[in-house]
Amino acid sequence: MMEYYGNQIWNTATPSIRKATLLMDKDAFHTLQQQLERYQMNYYAAEKNGKVKMVINYSDSQEIQNLLGKETASRIHWISETKRYIPPSFNIIGNTNYYDIPDKNYIRGSTDILLQAAKQLEEQGISFSGRIYTHKRGTITVNNADQELVLNIYNQIAAQRQEQHRQAAEQETITISLPNLPQKELDAIQPFLNKSGITYSVHTDANDYGVFSIAQKDASRFYQELILAKNLSEIHKDLQEAGFSEQQTQTLEPLISFCAAHEAEGSILLNYMDFLNPEYTEQQLNEISDLFIAYHSQSISDQLAPHNERLEELKQMKAQFEANITLHSIVRGHHYQDDQKAALFQAIQSDLPHEMLSELDESYTAKEIHSLIQVYETYDMGKIQDFFTKHHDRMAEQELSKPFTSGAELAEKSKLNDKAAEGNKIQQTFYFDMARLRKLAQQVPKEASKQKQKGKNNPEVG
Repeated sequence: MMEYYGNQIWNTATPSIRKATLLMDKDAFHTLQQQLERYQMNYYAAEKNGKVKMVINYSDSQEIQNLLGKETASRIHWISETKRYIPPSFNIIGNTNYYDIPDKNYIRGSTDILLQAAKQLEEQGISFSGRIYTHKRGTITVNNADQELVLNIYNQIAAQRQEQHRQAAEQETITISLPNLPQKELDAIQPFLNKSGITYSVHTDANDYGVFSIAQKDASRFYQELILAKNLSEIHKDLQEAGFSEQQTQTLEPLISFCAAHEAEGSILLNYMDFLNPEYTEQQLNEISDLFIAYHSQSISDQLAPHNERLEELKQMKAQFEANITLHSIVRGHHYQDDQKAALFQAIQSDLPHEMLSELDESYTAKEIHSLIQVYETYDMGKIQDFFTKHHDRMAEQELSKPFTSGAELAEKSKLNDKAAEGNKIQQTFYFDMARLRKLAQQVPKEASKQKQKGKNNPEVG
């Protein structure tokens, strides 16, 4: 049994040359029908055994395809109608004879809107008569008492059509090309871009351009999301290459999101990687991330202001975290007392080279380590060498002066005397070590000079 849907008045009054014919299954028809009814667009359809044949205004074809989307549109087949239909020459519409309408009032306007209004008047049981002059102009005649109602219907349909035109225009597909985006980098960006919820298609061309196709309405937001996704991808890549684990990266997500968004705006002054280290604990990563975000949440003028407290806090926090890591590596395998560790920590903060501090052991008292800091800060190579020489000699004397009571200890002391007799060999070994320390010490004034000069050029941001 055949079932019919839509506006039969429009179908009878419109020639086939101004119609497009569509074939589809019932599911696709219901999707299309919802859009047509929503915007009060004219159509007429017949359904039998799950198959639907429909006619619409040919002029609406492109906008309807835009509104439907590619998936539904792909299930609809557009065909050429072989049968020709021409309406009667006077093309009279209505449910009442023109002469039977008392106190006549005329509404003139767009043919397509009048035909949709006629359908609604028919459904509401309102008497009317009309004539279609051309495909652009027509007239409906009603009783004067119904004029306001008919005008409201007409204006409401016209408003829906304007909305339909706007929505269809927004669905028009446009293309955005992004240079320097090879397939490998595109693959890295897409997981972040897909979170935007914007529908798009993409391919890379022979020149490594990423070519994106999106709806017009999404163009502005899509470009922002594209730049954001690119930044997110690059930050994740930086962290991975620096040795951060997935768990650490997850901990840093608030910082990652903040940096990606603000880099798109060009408002990140500091390099986030300068303040991160995969050896930091989860708590340290959270603390330094919060402070980094707090600094960049200030206005640009405040960030660049002399003696910015947030920036100083950030630098001090980084220095403390790095000093803790260095201290841990130096004391590993040793049994330092707490006062020795505190002295070593101060030495680290005073920028003594890691290699120099690694030469120390438990035999250096906290007082001696403090003395080393003072000697090192003179940048006098002779004084630094004298410090290590005196400590070495004192340790050797202490070993030789120890009392002994057994044959085993006597033999041990005999070995020490033999070592003392081989003083040249001991001194060669010691001065070999000192050669490395000398090289480090000679570099210190140069590095200090560079840091001072850098501080003059950019005292706050660095």
